Amino acid sequence: MEHCWVFDLEGEFPPDLTGQTFDALVFSHVLEHLRDPAVVLARFASLLHKDGQILIAVPNVLSWRMRLQFLFGHFEYESAGVLDDTHLRFFTYYTADKFLLAGAPSLSVLSKSATGSVPLWWLRRHLLPESWCDRIDQWGCRHWPNLFGGQILIKAVKK
Repeated sequence: MEHCWVFDLEGEFPPDLTGQTFDALVFSHVLEHLRDPAVVLARFASLLHKDGQILIAVPNVLSWRMRLQFLFGHFEYESAGVLDDTHLRFFTYYTADKFLLAGAPSLSVLSKSATGSVPLWWLRRHLLPESWCDRIDQWGCRHWPNLFGGQILIKAVKK
C-alpha cells in the first residue's frame, strides 16, 4: 500500500485523492451505514480506471433469519448484525444493485450473488457432513438468494 486516506465517505474527497485513479474499490459492509450510499458510489466511480471494478457486500434484510424475526413481530435494533443500530439503509437481493448503482450510469453489474445458509439445524449438527452442508448452502443461495442469502455480493465494472 502506498497511500492511506482517512476521511468521511459522505464528505469531500481529500485534495490529494482527487487526482488518483484505481483498478478496484471495495465497499464491504459500509454502504448500509451511509445516508445516501448511491451518491457515494457514484462519486467514487469517478476514481476508477476504465474497466476498474467496485466490489460491494451488504447484508440482506430478507434472509430467512430476518423473516422469522419479522414474522414474530421483532424489529429490534442490535449492536451487530443486519439490524445493527448504526444501519441507515436496508437491502434485499433483488433491489441492492438497482438502488446502489442508480446514480452511476458508468457502472455495469458483472456479477451478483449471495452467501448464507439453509436452515438444516439438527441435520447440520448431527448427521450431514460439512461438505454436504456447504453444497446445500451454495445451492440454496444460488436458487433462492433472497431467502437463504445473509449477504449480497455485487461486482460492477466501469465501462
